[in-house]
Amino acid sequence: FYPKDYNALNELKECGFHTFAVDHLLKMPLDGNWKNFDDYQNALNTKFRTKAKATLKRSAAVEVRAASAEDITRYAPILQRLYENVYEKADFRLGKLDIRTLAGLRSRIPERFKVKLYFIEDKLVGFMSAMRCGQVLEAHVIGIDYDVNRDFGIYQRMLYDYVDLAIELRCTRIVFGRTAAEIKSTVGAFPVNLT
Repeated sequence: FYPKDYNALNELKECGFHTFAVDHLLKMPLDGNWKNFDDYQNALNTKFRTKAKATLKRSAAVEVRAASAEDITRYAPILQRLYENVYEKADFRLGKLDIRTLAGLRSRIPERFKVKLYFIEDKLVGFMSAMRCGQVLEAHVIGIDYDVNRDFGIYQRMLYDYVDLAIELRCTRIVFGRTAAEIKSTVGAFPVNLT
């Protein structure tokens, strides 16, 4: 429950339920005046603009490609392995995703579900997926080859690519999920308390 839903919580408490805090949800509002990624970068303070430029420079050798459903199917074994790299590092897991689901989403709702593939010298080293829900872009699942992540800043690049995609789709905010609060705060996300 979001803070705005606390009245509903009171009703549940009266029925004998108990509340407890859960991990924060990281959200980022987008300025309606941003027309492109450069506008976003220009709005950052000097420290975060310098960080963004450094990440983009470090990841310059990374080729980012929009993925079709066919691409997802073709690369499914590699994508599954990259996803499981991230899954295994998670503190809390509900269930493991079969990566082929992404191909189904991409083919059925291509205007709302986006997937980007990250390559270094034609080797697939990462992917990110996002779902547009109305005016909100929700970060979906990602996968990373951690052996190259540090040198090329792949994860940080993905975060900036979420911002770029949200601006392109004219979204009003991004929901980044609940993990990696510190690094997500560097792109403009902030935590929202959940109960």
